[in-house]
Amino acid sequence: MSREIKFRAWDEFYRKFVFHGDGLEDMEAFWRIVKHGSEARRDVPIMQFTGLHDKNGKEIYEGDIVREGNRVMAVEWKAGPAPWEPTLNYYDDPEDFEVIGNIYENPQLLK
Repeated sequence: MSREIKFRAWDEFYRKFVFHGDGLEDMEAFWRIVKHGSEARRDVPIMQFTGLHDKNGKEIYEGDIVREGNRVMAVEWKAGPAPWEPTLNYYDDPEDFEVIGNIYENPQLLK
């Protein structure tokens, strides 16, 4: 089974996400921000879709903040046999998670 490869980028200037994979207009905007980000605004964070959905059917990306019961964690990529750690590893059922924000717009959720 293959997973869908999609990305999003955080545009700090406009304080919004731009998604790749949602249509030609969005793909052009995505790559324009990524390309010009390195020149005009330094690094533009790019986050990959995990291929998983939360309990409400929302796509889970790197940089999302998820809640499972009393646990609140940021989704991070780490190399290894279970790459979506510590939040989403092979022991966790993503359908138990709920995306409640992201590290750019809601960093206070991690405190």
